[in-house]
Amino acid sequence: MKQKNLVRCAGIALSLIISSSSFAQETLRMAVGQGIPFDTAIPIAAVKAGIFKKHGLDIELIITSGGGETLQAVISGSVDIGIAAGTTGVLGAFSKGAPIRIISSTATGVDDTFIYVPTNSPIKTAKDIDGKTVAFSTVGASTYTTVTGISDHYKVKPKYVATGSIPATYSTTMSGQVDVGWGAVPFGIQEQRDGKIRVLAWGSDAERTRDQTLRVNITNAAVLDKRKEALKKFMSAYYEALDWAYSSPDVLKIVSETFSIPADIIDETRTNHTTRRMTQLGEVKGIEQSMQDAIEFKYMSAPLTKEQRAELVQIDALRPPAKP
Repeated sequence: MKQKNLVRCAGIALSLIISSSSFAQETLRMAVGQGIPFDTAIPIAAVKAGIFKKHGLDIELIITSGGGETLQAVISGSVDIGIAAGTTGVLGAFSKGAPIRIISSTATGVDDTFIYVPTNSPIKTAKDIDGKTVAFSTVGASTYTTVTGISDHYKVKPKYVATGSIPATYSTTMSGQVDVGWGAVPFGIQEQRDGKIRVLAWGSDAERTRDQTLRVNITNAAVLDKRKEALKKFMSAYYEALDWAYSSPDVLKIVSETFSIPADIIDETRTNHTTRRMTQLGEVKGIEQSMQDAIEFKYMSAPLTKEQRAELVQIDALRPPAKP
């Protein structure tokens, strides 16, 4: 991806508002963290393809700089649904009384996320990041869980710095303001091909996060109470969107045009990194580990009780018939 394309993506992150249909019966406001990773690009592409419109929904879509910002938008009620909020941040906010509910998983495992350095960096391996500055997106986002998981795996203790979106992090890293950047494919594939960056480690290197749900879709408790049928339509459309995203060539074209990334890179991403297994919606896996992480990050002081977890996770209440 060229620098001008990254700038274009940053512009999208600030201003992209998409409406699936002006004639839809119901409107839902949806915030998506980042947008560039394939799992978060799917709902954007699905809106453009008219999938939500088929289910009687008019989706107003806003892209945020990360899961923490998405979480705050849902808590404040400025949006109805948040896509890809960090699980640890959600757990922490709920434990403090935030009116949020989990309506599905978004990403389980971190096969798509990595840390990197400019090619000319003296840092050669992940073990060399001890004491260095390492980027993550926003407080409460899954990227913090990912980079700390990598650090724990390689037994190093870097200094963590919030750098925002993928394009912003790329600029910060390449200019030397932080030593190590974070990214998620499809970003990074072209940069590696062009010899601009070196990947030091993937999130999947850390055993503890390989089968852990790090990103979830959320809503405000008031929205769930008052607009449950609309949320059921939304989840039906979302399941359809995922099936479409992993079977249709149309999604490659839409995502490529939206983010100015070659279609072959999008295809490589969905085939080798952000697989259908990773984007399962029906279960928050590894929630015990996520609670431990949230306590370690000081997002919460104690694990949720069984009753609290049942209140927070509302996947079954909105699951379409016969969907796993």
